[in-house]
Amino acid sequence: MKIKLIISLIILTFQSITAFTQTINNFGTVIFNLKFSSFSETGFGGKIKITNIATKQEFEGKSPNRFNPHIIVVNLPRGEYKIVELIIKTGSGQIRYYDTLKFNTININEGKTFYLGSYRTKKTSEVFKLNYEITLDKKVDTLKIKNLLQKNNIKDDNIDFTKKLFQTDTTYLNIKL
Repeated sequence: MKIKLIISLIILTFQSITAFTQTINNFGTVIFNLKFSSFSETGFGGKIKITNIATKQEFEGKSPNRFNPHIIVVNLPRGEYKIVELIIKTGSGQIRYYDTLKFNTININEGKTFYLGSYRTKKTSEVFKLNYEITLDKKVDTLKIKNLLQKNNIKDDNIDFTKKLFQTDTTYLNIKL
């Protein structure tokens, strides 16, 4: 009888500690996939810089390596964020984009992962102009996303697939020199 009571107390204590740590860890994660292909160039991933609108604190995320198209930003405290810079790797270089009006704001209100989509970037047919088209790929490989999160020691049981990086499914970038 005493053993059952001790085991019950241990289980109750463990559940309380687990619930307490989950309420403390309300940090969010943002992840998205970005690929570039145009003529003879191919690039994967890049970097992103986001800012908390209220606190002005900046966070950066990048691809884990040069052949990985996923860009990850971890440990985002609660708040509303705007994207202030996106860097797309093109193979031989990169595209820096700063127009905040084309991006959605991201609201981190609980400790979960937000998958913002899978995007393909290509140069438009205007050869001598720096115009690019970024298109949302509607297919999402949820198993691949979960495996990537596990590999990076990120909680993968609460993924929100409803948010998008850009305000439209096809976004046109006009880079001015």
